[in-house]
Amino acid sequence: MSEPSSPAVAGRALLYLVGRIVPAAVTFISIGVLTRFLSPEEYGTYAIALSMISLFSMAAYNWLYVSIVRLRPMEADAAKPFQAAILILYLVCVALVLSFGALYVAAFSPWGEASLWGAAAALFVVQGWLEINLHFLISRSEAGRYVLVTLVRSLAVTVLAILAAALGGGAASVLVATALAMLGPALWLTFSLWREVRLWETEAADIKRIARFGLPLAPSFVLDNVIFYADRLILGWLINAQAVGLYAVGYDLADRTLKALMYSIGSASLPAAVQALESEGEEAARRQLAQNLLTLASFGLPATVGLCLTASELSILVGSEFREVTKILIPLVAVATFLACIRSSYLDHAFHLARRPLPLLLVTGTTATFNISLNILLIPSFGLLGAAYANLAAFLIAVFLAWSMGRSAFRLPYPWRGLAKIAAATAVMGAVLALPIWPDAPVLALALKTTLGGAVFLTIALLLRAEIVSELTWSVRNRLSSRKRDKGGTT
Repeated sequence: MSEPSSPAVAGRALLYLVGRIVPAAVTFISIGVLTRFLSPEEYGTYAIALSMISLFSMAAYNWLYVSIVRLRPMEADAAKPFQAAILILYLVCVALVLSFGALYVAAFSPWGEASLWGAAAALFVVQGWLEINLHFLISRSEAGRYVLVTLVRSLAVTVLAILAAALGGGAASVLVATALAMLGPALWLTFSLWREVRLWETEAADIKRIARFGLPLAPSFVLDNVIFYADRLILGWLINAQAVGLYAVGYDLADRTLKALMYSIGSASLPAAVQALESEGEEAARRQLAQNLLTLASFGLPATVGLCLTASELSILVGSEFREVTKILIPLVAVATFLACIRSSYLDHAFHLARRPLPLLLVTGTTATFNISLNILLIPSFGLLGAAYANLAAFLIAVFLAWSMGRSAFRLPYPWRGLAKIAAATAVMGAVLALPIWPDAPVLALALKTTLGGAVFLTIALLLRAEIVSELTWSVRNRLSSRKRDKGGTT
């Protein structure tokens, strides 16, 4: 077999994967520990606050993130004014959101909740600035530095959040600890990336270009987050914060794991497709997109099946009050998140590459409407399961709409032969994971199943000559060989 001709996405994806999967593993530990210090009601309050932060962040920042990746000039002379324009727009967004939030809290929120919303505001500001800097690293293909920052952030957030919870500060203290943990990496990147940026060098043309491209995307990002977080907010409205806490733990274990895997691919794949489109044309972009989808499936599909088949073992990681619900929710959430990631990390790229945000807005608007309606309809009858069923149905609708409408924006490739090989390897892995292994020792069973499942999938994929798995293996081998040569040359 010849060496892969284009390992760029696979190589960068491996680096981004380290930057996502290690934080995901740390998140597992964090959730498990937090559920031993926070009651379901406290965890529910914390989850509701995070949902509100995410909703406002999506509205305020996500259009800036996409604009950075899609529009940042390659030439150094043009890049600095572009950064200055992003900074001005970030400050405007922060001012608008905080002003609105202050008015809301003053008018409607009890004074006892002021500390909670103050902590949420601090996290909103710091997290947004850190993510803007991380997206500049993505746009510059600085995967190594991206990985370093995300690892430091994850470890700091986990340590400080657990310490705050252990000291009995409740949800507000955990939010403050999270903001403080993100502040260090944000300041370091600010010093590194913004020393030569001057606000007075901002060009009105950059602001107009960013606004013209990004602002039409903002409503779709808000609706996207409505899809992700409507279930928690409606659970809190129709039932109580305790129900949100029980639901959020099971949801987050599956959701964050899969997003760590699949968003790492999306972080590397969209810039590569944009570069191929602009430098070589549509056919080159489609070849790159086919590789992107195979990479996405090679991580996402086995991880989804693995989560579904190890839900019982995973539930032992959380506090005893959360375990039964977690065991039931993980399979439903895993499938729903897989569909959501396929849509956002592949199908949505058709709209981004074609620069057609309005059809994407229609997709997300329709999906959000279905999701809210289904949650309101199903939660009174089925409780937490009703929210999970509503999410799964909404993401199925989202995939269908994005696929059908995206075809008229940009024709995405579907390498069915490669996908079939990945599915076959996943099926064999699933058969192995379904075997009863150490049922009386769930922690050992989880470790063994994870190791064995990964080994079986990789072996079968290589035997079937699944192209993307071979490419990833070659990329790892090539990097290790390069390091050995470098060491040999310095001795």
